[in-house]
Amino acid sequence: MRELVENLDEVVCYGPPDLSRFDYASSGFERIFGIPVEEIYKNALAFIDLAHPDDRDRLLAHLNDREDWSRSIDYRIIRRDGETRHVRCRTFPLYYGTSKPVMLAAVVRDVTSIRQTEEELRRANTELEQRVQDRTAELEAAVRELEGFTYSVSHDLRGPLRSIMASAMILKEDFGSSIDSEGKENLDRMGAAAKKMATLIDELLKISRLNRQEMRLEPLDLSAIASEVANETGRADRIRIQPGIKATGDERLLRLVLFNMFDNALKYVSKGDEPAVEFGRDAKGYFVRDTGMGFDQEYAEKIFKPFERLVRDSDYPGSGVGLANVQRIVQRHGGKVWAESKVGEGTTFYFTL
Repeated sequence: MRELVENLDEVVCYGPPDLSRFDYASSGFERIFGIPVEEIYKNALAFIDLAHPDDRDRLLAHLNDREDWSRSIDYRIIRRDGETRHVRCRTFPLYYGTSKPVMLAAVVRDVTSIRQTEEELRRANTELEQRVQDRTAELEAAVRELEGFTYSVSHDLRGPLRSIMASAMILKEDFGSSIDSEGKENLDRMGAAAKKMATLIDELLKISRLNRQEMRLEPLDLSAIASEVANETGRADRIRIQPGIKATGDERLLRLVLFNMFDNALKYVSKGDEPAVEFGRDAKGYFVRDTGMGFDQEYAEKIFKPFERLVRDSDYPGSGVGLANVQRIVQRHGGKVWAESKVGEGTTFYFTL
């Protein structure tokens, strides 16, 4: 047993219950404390004498409190060569069949490298937190700048647009009799283009607001919400809704997701009275499936980009922003959205939360 103890990296020692002297200390003592074992016997050194002066009161309180004996304590020591080291000490009483402790044993381990690693991690964490704070401040400044830019664009563009639309209207009303049919068509196109640009400005503002709105996550009955949204489209008879679909999310934003998806699907389905759009959930996620015209899967990513459309505005009116808003909302919920389609075979939009 002694040979085993002598070869441990830790110091094993014992003495009277107050450790006012060492009755035994293993050979690891010199390696950790920098003092030969023979010297501590010769000079009758006490355990407390070896502690750093600033840590002695705390160590003494630990040694005097028997309830603390079974706990570890970390403190510093100053070696003979002047180096400060960190150690971890675990004490335990030896009774030898009596009711009071006859001796107190201690196992001391050098934990300097552990403390140094912890300190390095603390410094790295502090630096990382500062970098995150700096980056967050930069992002907040960029968002404020973007908000100001968005407002400026909206405000500065609306004035000229109103002027263009009003001028076209005045020309038609005051000089309509002297303008030929081609001129009237040009004025109509001018007014329609200005109106479309005003709509695009509104859609840009919606995108900007979507990214800033605070989310409120709560348990939701998506089937019930989908039924209400279907009624808002005015074509609820064409939408079939799977019952019992639950989710956790922001109700206001998910209503917008469903409305845009239903509205998008209803544009491309054939006329009739039978349900042509279905909302449900399967192994892939939540879905909105339609029996419409479909599209080439090669363009599946393109349809989620703002103002990207696969059809002409004259055939299927729209701003080209609805699905872009859907993607932003789904991503804010930690999910993803994608489309699966074939030309002439309809489209299924999937999303996860």
